[in-house]
Amino acid sequence: MCIKYFGLWSEHVCVSADYCVLLPEGMTYEEAAAVPVNYMTAYHVLFCLGGLQKGQSVLVHMAAG
Repeated sequence: MCIKYFGLWSEHVCVSADYCVLLPEGMTYEEAAAVPVNYMTAYHVLFCLGGLQKGQSVLVHMAAG
């Protein structure tokens, strides 16, 4: 599984090992594909749009794709 800024919507990609982590045992490829998308969406909403700063906290009542 890897996270990179662009180019990951292709059928085949080459990335540095620094951007990759091993899939946990039992995780499917479909689940692994969803992790970076969900993580990046949450990060963008909380920090870029919401302005969350170090020391602050947030309560998420509900989250859905």
